[in-house]
Amino acid sequence: MHCHRCDRVNVFITHESQTKEKSFPPSATVAKAHKWALESFGLKGREHDEVLYLHGDLKTKLPEHAHIGSYVKFPHCELELCLAHKEPQIIEVALCKSSGPSNDVEMRMSCCLQKFSISSESTERFVAITNAR
Repeated sequence: MHCHRCDRVNVFITHESQTKEKSFPPSATVAKAHKWALESFGLKGREHDEVLYLHGDLKTKLPEHAHIGSYVKFPHCELELCLAHKEPQIIEVALCKSSGPSNDVEMRMSCCLQKFSISSESTERFVAITNAR
């Protein structure tokens, strides 16, 4: 038996800068929210690629058997989750900085290559991506 002071938990799931909301009973499992999120974002068939994380923590995957209510405390009956790729993606980004006036023929451009570990949610924020993996 599962008892919780919240009758319903409003779950907000973000995927690639888009957020959707659904109300679940606190006894609903992460697997149920995961299935709804995949259907809602049009990702059916990608169950093994995308997983749910607590919003802001892409290091710890939520266990499928866990109850949604175990992540909230009354009176805050809301939960923010992130639907992201199971394995973090490593990309290399060229970060460039210019020096000198823009109309100067001798304007200098300095670039360095940085590696980032990101989720699919933040991929679109990068413009100059090289060697995506």
